[in-house]
Amino acid sequence: MTAKRRRWTPQAKLEVLQRIQAGESASVIAAEWGLDESEIELWARRYRTHGFIGLHHKAMQALRKMERAL
Repeated sequence: MTAKRRRWTPQAKLEVLQRIQAGESASVIAAEWGLDESEIELWARRYRTHGFIGLHHKAMQALRKMERAL
């Protein structure tokens, strides 16, 4: 049986990214929060590309839908 994925709030995602920007280790934060580093990398990429709105699940769904339509 697969575990249900946890949804993180945009504020929580931003907190993780700010801690990394402040110099904390991504691997330490990932272990502390029960995350894969790849998930943090995804958040960082979305944040760089779209800003804070990129950390919102529903907004990213809408952006992907619009990109596919182009």
